[in-house]
Amino acid sequence: MGRNFPVALSRLGVQTCLVSAVGGDAIGRYLLEDLENEGIDSRHVKIFRNKHSEVTIASLCKIKRF
Repeated sequence: MGRNFPVALSRLGVQTCLVSAVGGDAIGRYLLEDLENEGIDSRHVKIFRNKHSEVTIASLCKIKRF
């Protein structure tokens, strides 16, 4: 979905919208609600009713260099 950049812009006061897609599942509904709560226009987010939303998780960790 790629919400990090629009959320950051919205929090800085920039009028923001997102063009993306979500599934018609609980995750998709949560993501759309989150966009609304962040003040992001989500009218261009396509909802695929019979599909599951995909989620990407990024993890940061400290790496020792040899």
